[in-house]
Amino acid sequence: MKILYSWLSDWLTELPEIDALSEILTSIGLSVERVEKVPGCAVTVRCVEVVETDVDTQRADTVHLTISDGSVPPFIVTEQGFFNVGDRLAYDFSRFGEAGRQRRICKFSDLWSNLPDELIRIGVDVSIGSSLKEIWVDDYLIELELTPNRADALCVLGVARDLSAKLGSEASFQQCLENYKAGNAKLPELLSLVPIHTSHCSGCIAATVPKIVVGPSKLSMQRRLMLCGFTPINNVVDASNLVMLELGQPSHCYDASGVSALTIRNATSGERLVVLGGDEITLSPDDIVVSTSMCERPLSLAGVIGGEKTKINVETTSVILEVATFDPSTIRRIARRHKMGTDASYRFERGVDPSIKQIALARLVALLSNGRDVPIKVWGGGSTAEFLREPIQFRPSQVEFLAGFDVSLNTQARLLTALGCNVESTSETWFVTPPSWRYDLEIEADLIEEVLRLVGYDNIPETRASVDYVPVQNDLLHEGLKRALAVLGFQEVINYVFIAPDTLDQMGEQGPYVTLESALNTRTSLRTTLLPGLIEVAKRNKAESSLAIFEVGNVFVGDKEEERLALLIRGGWLGSTWGGYHQADFSILKGVIETLATLQGVRAEVVASVNAIPVLHPGVSGEIRWGGNCIGCIGRLHPKIEGQYKTGPLYIAELRLPLPKQQSLYREFSRQPAIERDLAIITPANVPFAEVERLVRDASGEDLDQILLFDRYEGEQIESGKISLGLRLVFRRQDRSMRDDSVDILVNSIVAALSASGLELR
Repeated sequence: MKILYSWLSDWLTELPEIDALSEILTSIGLSVERVEKVPGCAVTVRCVEVVETDVDTQRADTVHLTISDGSVPPFIVTEQGFFNVGDRLAYDFSRFGEAGRQRRICKFSDLWSNLPDELIRIGVDVSIGSSLKEIWVDDYLIELELTPNRADALCVLGVARDLSAKLGSEASFQQCLENYKAGNAKLPELLSLVPIHTSHCSGCIAATVPKIVVGPSKLSMQRRLMLCGFTPINNVVDASNLVMLELGQPSHCYDASGVSALTIRNATSGERLVVLGGDEITLSPDDIVVSTSMCERPLSLAGVIGGEKTKINVETTSVILEVATFDPSTIRRIARRHKMGTDASYRFERGVDPSIKQIALARLVALLSNGRDVPIKVWGGGSTAEFLREPIQFRPSQVEFLAGFDVSLNTQARLLTALGCNVESTSETWFVTPPSWRYDLEIEADLIEEVLRLVGYDNIPETRASVDYVPVQNDLLHEGLKRALAVLGFQEVINYVFIAPDTLDQMGEQGPYVTLESALNTRTSLRTTLLPGLIEVAKRNKAESSLAIFEVGNVFVGDKEEERLALLIRGGWLGSTWGGYHQADFSILKGVIETLATLQGVRAEVVASVNAIPVLHPGVSGEIRWGGNCIGCIGRLHPKIEGQYKTGPLYIAELRLPLPKQQSLYREFSRQPAIERDLAIITPANVPFAEVERLVRDASGEDLDQILLFDRYEGEQIESGKISLGLRLVFRRQDRSMRDDSVDILVNSIVAALSASGLELR
């Protein structure tokens, strides 16, 4: 949204300097993106008149123009385009008469380099020979970045209203608004109705203005439009765009020749419309059009773009002005469907003040009649009465409660009233009726925000929150668990809770399942396990060389709902203590489970399952015991299922949530040095490492600080069916240093305990 400093000054008599104004606008939520200084026009740029035209015989698009400003003899310039005798243009006389200087007509880019290369065609507000400096003055162009909910600030009126509330100059603003209304045309009584045959238009008012002479608009109007990003077209279209920038109300102008009335209706299927620019679009019943009757071809795509057939041209002598209010979501869908985003649709889809139509039409008529007494015919349809909102219950005390500082009742009432709200302050609870142009004011919190942004967010003090009750720490969403798995290299996935019953049968699940009575696909049952979803993800990502994923979700077993955690790994895995890049296997996934248990302050181990687990490999699977209790299973996916899914080896685990945890007790860090000893133990391959660890700890007592497994070997030098484990034992005492002879005694005790259990040193 671009707006001129001088334009704002028309609505606010005491406007701050540009730097202070920029800070104020940003502080009230109308963020200033940039401010650019617009230079004034040089005094040597004067209005000239075309007294003769001569088309170049060699180039049809080139014209030799004889121009004059009345003070120097007529001279010839060469331009491209279409010109008529009597056209008013701009010419810079600063270096007039210099030898070798090419003579050409001024463009807007000559006045300011940021403007496009469009010829300046001057209206009736500048006389021949007059300088453009009196109209094209120094100014500032302010570009605002508005949030989508502030549709009311997409016009000069809305920005000025907010500023007046902030500056405390609402009386001055109201006086300027009354003067603005008084300067508009006095519309006669409605002669007839505009038939509205759609629920997506809440009201429309139209007027016929005869005796129109189409030509360039006033230079003052062109200046405002051009600087705000609109290319001047002619006095009729420019007036429509100017009113939209002033009041935020889009309008449309039709050539009245052959148009006797207007009707707003839904389009019919297959109906076609040639829009401005010449493109033809095919309409559907979801589109809204303006036509002369229910059966006639459409004149425009309502709220979006006009039609080529009724566009304003040099032969237009009478125009029909249409000002309407449309449903925002409907206009948004129409514009997206036809890929036609216009300035009108941009405003309609965010919400236009339904009570501004009468003022906008009166302003348009005044601009087009230009003070002439012309017979105006006005007709309307739908709701033309003032649009009223439901009041909001507002407690002024909540401002101090939420913001931490007091705002007086009088100040709150003044600010809300200045924004256009109707305030009934008869008790502790006020009834505040938002204005028709503020669609975003719906609840009490919205009104509190309005008070705070106008008082100033910088006035909110820094305070420490007083918390009288500290809730028990919990993690209902398992965020801590998810973060831990992410650190371990896993990615979270989320699958559908519904699954095909055949898939559950394939996993060995026991029915009956909770099933939908009528479904649109084969996913008719609530899942009883998370594993099929992870397996399906692994299948869809076969191109990935390695995969580590998990899911936290609910399963439905019988009439009970359980929360579970499922994990899956496949492919390469980096991170074993003895180095190298290893393939994911059972031991790696088991290590992940043990790491999670350590973080929870409990001990986890995997033991052989008493009963077979159908989904898992019978020789590579087990139960997960968490603090001594069975909470899930772990293993390799059954080879039969791997073959059906064609996934290769997958290692999976599923655990019930929440994972029990124990309170960690503080233990002072030992300042004593540690002594390390390494042992290589030969053990049967089917003996779990947990059993070896238990034997070592039982034989060493409290002086053994850590046991680290740094190597695992099986091969030619080891008897078949056995493996070699490399253990690093770290000994440390809390109160004093250990001696080698003390450590030797403990190591001998460990070796004896291992030998007694059938294990041997390598």
